[in-house]
Amino acid sequence: MVLLIVAVGWFTSRQSDWFLRPGLRGYLVTLTAGFVVAVLVEWVAVHILNRWEYTENMPKLPGLDIGLVPIAQMLILPPLIFRIAAMRSYNSRPQV
Repeated sequence: MVLLIVAVGWFTSRQSDWFLRPGLRGYLVTLTAGFVVAVLVEWVAVHILNRWEYTENMPKLPGLDIGLVPIAQMLILPPLIFRIAAMRSYNSRPQV
């Protein structure tokens, strides 16, 4: 899913390394794409494919009846992953 978000960012920014310095637009793309992908995957898996169910303790997104935790995961992890990748890229550059 993260690679799909990278591809969406690449398509919208026309830069292959957009996630190294995403700026406001990059973060908006990341959050929007993460939300859409997570909602689609959860909804299809729960309501069409019947791959899993939620316990009564799982908070759900009203109207779609899908779990909030998987949605939150795709809103938090991709920006964090991109930040870590950017830090590693910066630290691996040769010092002049």
